[in-house]
Amino acid sequence: MQAATELFLRHGPDVTIRQIADRAGVSVGTVMGVADKDGLIVRVLDTVIADLPMPAPSVSPDATTAVMQQLTPFVEWFSNHVDLARAYLAVLVSGRQSSQVFESLAQRLISSIAAVLGDEPEAKVTAHLIHRAYLGELMIWAGSGDTSPTPTLENLRRSVRTSIGSSTLT
Repeated sequence: MQAATELFLRHGPDVTIRQIADRAGVSVGTVMGVADKDGLIVRVLDTVIADLPMPAPSVSPDATTAVMQQLTPFVEWFSNHVDLARAYLAVLVSGRQSSQVFESLAQRLISSIAAVLGDEPEAKVTAHLIHRAYLGELMIWAGSGDTSPTPTLENLRRSVRTSIGSSTLT
């Protein structure tokens, strides 16, 4: 997995199974025994994403800013690894591979956002809605051809502000 991680992060999703095998000093069959290319992309990004530091929830007078502090590092990481991020999201959307880390991260983000929003009963529901907006913005960005995170972050900020404003959590 180390060879796959190094190559994917350096060269993106166009890395071949042969290149991974050569770097690892093993046969193509050995690599394929671990996972096919889609599976390797998911495993590599799952590990990398799981290792990204989760920002501590901040108690800010501006809940939108506090929530965006939770989401921005992930959007920025994806935008710094555009082709690999798009390949990862495409594999997940295709249903060919699943990701326990993606699900785990979802729960961590939802809990973190809810903590920012407070103890009100609607906090968890609003956090879940914001997480769905985050996923939607990532998917729209992935299909847009744009490499800049700025439009995605601006759209996400509007979604967060609207979600918070439409609940009783103001």
